[in-house]
Amino acid sequence: MQHKVKLCAECTYGIKQDKYSWKMNCQHPQVNAKDVFALASAQFIGSDTIDERLKTSWFAACGQRGKLWTPKNENA
Repeated sequence: MQHKVKLCAECTYGIKQDKYSWKMNCQHPQVNAKDVFALASAQFIGSDTIDERLKTSWFAACGQRGKLWTPKNENA
């Protein structure tokens, strides 16, 4: 049985930074709930998706498995 790879670029909460095509942030509320930099920034841009995906703990909000991944709405 194959599992679909959950790419941050295809997630509703994945936001590409203007400056770099490979750099993305996650704006999911649960991912950002404990990220002091995301919460305290002057302009909310979210948490770094790479940092979140590096988390392999079972208790990571989204983590390497992409537990909170939500497909982008193609009609939006």
